[in-house]
Amino acid sequence: ARGRRDLAAEARALMHLGEIYRRRGEAARASRALERARSYFESHPDGQALATIYTSLAELALAANDVDGADRLIKRAVELAQGSAAAAVEAAALLVVGSLRLRGDEVSAAESAFSRAIDLVATNNLPRELAEAYFAYGQLVGNSKGQIQGQEVGSAATWFARAQELFREHGALGDLERVREAFRQFGRRATDQVAAHEVKELTDELRAARLNVAREVHRLIDAVEQGIGRAEAELPPPVRAKMHAIIAAAVEAERVVTTGVEA
Repeated sequence: ARGRRDLAAEARALMHLGEIYRRRGEAARASRALERARSYFESHPDGQALATIYTSLAELALAANDVDGADRLIKRAVELAQGSAAAAVEAAALLVVGSLRLRGDEVSAAESAFSRAIDLVATNNLPRELAEAYFAYGQLVGNSKGQIQGQEVGSAATWFARAQELFREHGALGDLERVREAFRQFGRRATDQVAAHEVKELTDELRAARLNVAREVHRLIDAVEQGIGRAEAELPPPVRAKMHAIIAAAVEAERVVTTGVEA
């Protein structure tokens, strides 16, 4: 994007990179990328993009124990998401609102935010986001120690089980690992511990499947490089340059697959 001077594409790339860095725990890199993206979208208004950026910045602030800063940022994120009718982005912001309220022992306010997120993503048929909302609600139930009343609350494990079913199809290995750890932390019954063991078996199976995919990708990349190497001497320079671009793209795809397996 930078090479083409496509500033909008570059800002979106920075937005996604910032979130990736945040999830990896690289707060400084995440903050730099997100602030650069925010600078662009503040001068070229895009409510949905800004809401995503403010949500990520709020999570960074929360992780750094800057509760006031996180509260200010996430309020702006919710406002922008609602103005853009961006259900997934608004739900993500509401989960941060809930986490903030839970941090301050405002259990009722946290429950309200998580419930709003669940209703929003369920209504808009967003299964990946619904899994996250179920998982967050399960953590709320587990941490609130009986402060939430109502017949439909259930146990923390009940919500983790709902999240697990959706993560099986729409999540990643890391999501299932989080569910497994939550079962171990909040599960009170023997069946909850069995569920944690079942999640471990599932993640092991998925990891093995990813390794098989990675091996096939490596084999195909080798075959492509060998074939191009034999034909390269006979190709005119423009076609040879395109071949090099294909190899570069294939190597990048191999890196992504390998990173996915290691994650």
